[in-house]
Amino acid sequence: KVIKINPNDTSALINKGDALINKGITLEGLEKYEEAIQYFDKAIQPYKEAIEIDSNNTIACNHIRLAFIKSKQYEKAINCYNESKSKKIEISPLDRLDRILIYLNEPPNNLEQDKKIKLIKNFNCIIEKIDIFKKGIRNKDKKFVHYTKPSVIKSLIEEKSCFRFYCTKYMNDPDEGQILLSEDKNGILKYFYENEENEEDNFLTFIGSFISVEKGKDKLPLWRFYGKGDDNKDARGMCIELDGEFFDYNNEFQLNQLPLGENNTSLKYEKSKLGLNIYSVRYVDKEDKEMIDLLNGIEKPLKEIQNIIDPPSQKDLDQKDLDYKKSIKIAVRAVIDEVRYLFKSKHYAEEVEYRVVITLENNDDRILVDTSGDEPKFYIDTPKKFKDHIKEIIIGPAINHKNEWKKYFKSKGIEEIKLSDCKFN
Repeated sequence: KVIKINPNDTSALINKGDALINKGITLEGLEKYEEAIQYFDKAIQPYKEAIEIDSNNTIACNHIRLAFIKSKQYEKAINCYNESKSKKIEISPLDRLDRILIYLNEPPNNLEQDKKIKLIKNFNCIIEKIDIFKKGIRNKDKKFVHYTKPSVIKSLIEEKSCFRFYCTKYMNDPDEGQILLSEDKNGILKYFYENEENEEDNFLTFIGSFISVEKGKDKLPLWRFYGKGDDNKDARGMCIELDGEFFDYNNEFQLNQLPLGENNTSLKYEKSKLGLNIYSVRYVDKEDKEMIDLLNGIEKPLKEIQNIIDPPSQKDLDQKDLDYKKSIKIAVRAVIDEVRYLFKSKHYAEEVEYRVVITLENNDDRILVDTSGDEPKFYIDTPKKFKDHIKEIIIGPAINHKNEWKKYFKSKGIEEIKLSDCKFN
């Protein structure tokens, strides 16, 4: 109606395009892909009309690029990016494939247009397979608990305190992040990860661990496993139940570790939001069907990418070729890392763990250092204040001075407090 009254209202035209994009995304979630593409295609026209009225409209220029990407018109999406770049319009990546498109069009990735399009197509295939896998391991009830030590909970209930996700370097499982790679029998993942040890300081991965209420709230085995006290004795910790608003449920990672704009100072890229998307850890053996299906699904597009950046016919690569080869391998690892830390050996199945996984470039200013222990440890703070999302605190069955703890929590504004129902000797 607004457009009929004023056909030159760019905001109304953009809103129309956004509504069509959102409808398409909804259909994607329902796995109605062909119908979704029709809505993405329809979204292009209102964005075009907005750009005809205001050729430097930042929102319209970014959103039409996304519409071209979602409708799989990759060449037009690249052209949109280049045009925005030439006009010095602020560019913001709007989803993972958009971020990859931008990344592929910045130095050192000076590839021919047809190779860029092939790379984007294959990255899209990998992302689609990963999303199908993640959909199967997403928790539906949105209710989680976290066990911790008394000294930690005292800091978590301060008004401005955030939950810390620590770097994977400090985890106790030596196979952390290696299960998927070790079960890749065709070796294609090994090709993309072969130099990872030499580059490990380029990126850091951070993990937050939780347990579903159904499987882990006030359970004796978990008091023994996770709920230790500051003296490292079993069941002397705390169990915190979180409300459903602490986590995000949009199934979207933003590839935070892909650096953008470093070689193009005239452009500004917004940092990706640290989404707290949570997934169940899959405890696997060599015959796990979902893991095998995922590996089989990504094998062909990974080989296509390998052939583009490392063609069998080209034996000697110059420095420029080596630079973009390294750069593309980093992009592949960024995508695979979405699920790499969601696989663990079946021997750890009793943990029943759910995880939030975030990977950042090592110079990201959101990475902080904990110097309270014997050695410095990297961590990141969650963007949400932890205390605002505490639903209930359960005091461990073996903790001393239970009533004093209850009074302390009440003095800090925590109303829902209970003693563990578990019997512990």
